[in-house]
Amino acid sequence: MENRFKRLRYEDDLCLHKKYTMDELATKMPISKATISHLEASDDYDARISVIKEYKKLFPDVSYDYLLGGKNTMSKEYSHIEEVLPFNNDFYTNLEQLFKTESDPDVEPELQEQFLSYEKEQHEKIECMLNSMVSNPNYLSYFLESIYDALFHMYIQKNTSTQNRAIRLDAGDEDLFKITQATIRLMQDVVFPSLSEKFKADKKVADEQQKATDKKTRDYYGFDDNTPLPF
Repeated sequence: MENRFKRLRYEDDLCLHKKYTMDELATKMPISKATISHLEASDDYDARISVIKEYKKLFPDVSYDYLLGGKNTMSKEYSHIEEVLPFNNDFYTNLEQLFKTESDPDVEPELQEQFLSYEKEQHEKIECMLNSMVSNPNYLSYFLESIYDALFHMYIQKNTSTQNRAIRLDAGDEDLFKITQATIRLMQDVVFPSLSEKFKADKKVADEQQKATDKKTRDYYGFDDNTPLPF
């Protein structure tokens, strides 16, 4: 069977009647031809969330299950993955909303481009966080299970009558501690290492912006490069 992304460019499952070339597809989405080629070359290529989102925009009738490799049929009809995983349409609708970019009517027209650029930066941060959190499924599984169990225990404590309120408070504190520990473990062991390269790049940009700002300030006040700024 042909690669699932390649099949989208053809009218038939056997990929005999072409609907789009790679070049044509690249012009219809903000995705490079090289990325499209990688996607079509291997079923093991891990498509980023932003890429999945763009394919979903161009092919709205294709299910997220298909794009994510969970099923071989393109239609939105029921598939086995929905029986195994709680990723129903609401999940993907909410995920799509997370990355939705809209113009803000309260922002002045001349600032709209700046606003949209800011939203794009925020989406990139969210995407990096999501990618990093799922980079180690074992840790993520431990994290989600720990959070669920602790919250469930807190629910039981809250809805169980007891004469000793102190016992309930102590139990609640213990559950909060478990949530905190699970979160710290995921952040330190998985998310932080995964984002280290992104942090380096962001710091480099911030440092360059700070240098540019300092230069403007020095030029404005007539300071030379060796004079420390007094503010």
